[in-house]
Parts: sequence; structure tokens; C-alpha cells
Amino acid sequence: MLETVVELRQAFDRLADEDDEENEEEGEDVGRGKKVGPPTDDDWKKAVAFVKFFRVLFDVTLNVSASSKPTAHKAFHDIVSIKCEIEGVFDAPITNHNTYFEKTLFNMSVQMRSKYKKYFDSLDDVNQLLVVALVLDLRFKLRYFTKVLERMLNYDAFTIKVKTESLKELIVTLTVLYASMNGVQNSSTKKTDGVETGTKSGSRCSSKKLRGKKAKMMEDWKKDLEDVDAVVVAHEVDIYLLDPIEKPDPRIKFDILSWWRLMGGCIVDVDFGLQTPLAAGRDSPSDVARRRS
Repeated sequence: MLETVVELRQAFDRLADEDDEENEEEGEDVGRGKKVGPPTDDDWKKAVAFVKFFRVLFDVTLNVSASSKPTAHKAFHDIVSIKCEIEGVFDAPITNHNTYFEKTLFNMSVQMRSKYKKYFDSLDDVNQLLVVALVLDLRFKLRYFTKVLERMLNYDAFTIKVKTESLKELIVTLTVLYASMNGVQNSSTKKTDGVETGTKSGSRCSSKKLRGKKAKMMEDWKKDLEDVDAVVVAHEVDIYLLDPIEKPDPRIKFDILSWWRLMGGCIVDVDFGLQTPLAAGRDSPSDVARRRS
């Protein structure tokens, strides 16, 4: 609503000019001789500051409030982008020479950073299942997690390695648990080339434009998808992590829930001849549909 008000500033200014004489008489008294009237220049500057900063939080709220579709795999993006937006305000010190906009934004960010640290001061404070959900997103997987720790959170190489290995171990543990509950065997070791260039699934439609730090995260990730690495496959989780990645495209709305409903079953892996809970990613949705029909 505030964003719409800012867009209609000219209309408010025109009304203020037309009613200038009445404002002095009919303004609501708020004490100390002040009356509530049309917005002043300072009011507009404050509104613009609010719109710019809260837009990020508004977009996140829309994501997590969508009850008809999964949002867990988006949580990590939102948590990191909010942190970077808040911390970005503190890049330069605030002095008397700063503008009203900068001072307002800084004071607002101080309180928001305090609230943010209460829940997400450390990556360890984040529910790890939200990070697992990120890895289970075909467009990102474990490699994206590593890049975000390096570029957006400025973690050192050792910490990144520890966090990445810990997350992978958690995913392997969950996979083994799933396999044991469903009578699925584990796979053996194999060396392969991890070529992470994906196909596009999902419906083609328009999507919202990404903003701020989150847009930068997505742009950097697109560049990373050009790299090719050779790795050792020791578990079906490795197979999944090396399977084709869906490249983020603003024209594509990726329906992760539909993908996992179609692909997430135990499918016979052609390399090992074993049923693996994560090997489904090696087949296209059309291949799986033909096999099940």
C-alpha cells in the first residue's frame, strides 16, 4: 500500500496545493501547535526509504505465506538475502553529512539486525532441514550452498569445507534412513564426470523480478553452472548431486513439488542395477512417465 502511495505523490501534492488554505484550519491537532496535514518532503523521503527496504521483506513474506505450494527450498535464499540487505546498510559509517534517507535506513536496520540475530545469528541456528530442502532443489544442490557461503556470507575455506561436508553427511544419513525404512539397498563407488548442465522442466510463465542481494546470488549461480568437475561417486547422494541441474531462468516457474512427486520414487539405477531413493534425478520426467505407464 505504501508503494502505491509513493507512486501517487503527484496527486497528493496537487491536492495539497488546492487545499492549502483549508489545511491551516482543518488539520488535526497533535500537540505542540502541530497539525496533521498533507505529507511533507521529509515524509516522502521516509516513505521511499521504507518502500525500498521493506520490499525485500515483503517478497519473503509472500513466499513463506503461500500455503498451496512448497516453500522450504526457498528459505535459505530468503534468510541469506535478508542478512545481506541488512548488513549492506552498515558498509559505510553514518555521520552528520549523511542524507535523511541514509539515517532513516540505518536506524531502522539497527533494530532489524538485532531481531535477525535473535533467530539467525549463525548458520547453525537455522533449521538444517531447510538447507537440506535447498540441496533437494534441482536448480541448486550442494554446490550452490558452497558458493553462497563463500560469496555472500564470506566464510573462510576451512569453514566452508566443514559446513559442506556436515550437510552432505546429514543428507546421506537421511537417505540411508529412508532406504532402511523402504528396503532399498545402497550403491557402490564409481568415478564419473559431474557435468552440471540441466534440462528445463516445469511450466513456462512470467515470474517476479528478483531484487537486491537475491538477484546477485542468482546471477552468480548462473555463471557457476558453466564449470565442470571430476569427482568420485561413493553414494547415491553423490549421484544425485552430480545429476543435471536445472538452470534458473526468470521465464521458468519450476514446480519442485510436482518434480519430486514424479521423480522421487525408488527407480532402478542403470549404472548400479540397484534401487536408490535419489537416483531418480538421472531420468527425465518423460522417461519416468513412460516407464510407469
